[in-house]
Amino acid sequence: MKNLIFSAVLLMTAFSSWANNPNKSLKEIIQRELNKSDFMKEIHKSGELLVAFSVDDHGKIKVENSNASDQDLEAQFLTFLNNLELDPTLANSEEYKMRFIFRRY
Repeated sequence: MKNLIFSAVLLMTAFSSWANNPNKSLKEIIQRELNKSDFMKEIHKSGELLVAFSVDDHGKIKVENSNASDQDLEAQFLTFLNNLELDPTLANSEEYKMRFIFRRY
């Protein structure tokens, strides 16, 4: 049986209307967690998501805003983000914006 391969490309985008871009270490942490999660095995869609979030004092991601090309993909991905437990030292008052592209090959 041919396996489906998904790639998630984590891109940082900069728009003047958003606070700050994610730093490299946060980007790498989310990418690593995404690649090793069951999310990548379960997702059967292609799509693009824009997510604005902050990290609270407990290392939890608080999604401020999101927009996606597919509502099911968005719901699944936001569940993934909400379940992530990051290092609390990443907490600050910055709002991050990341763009995620999922392609089914």
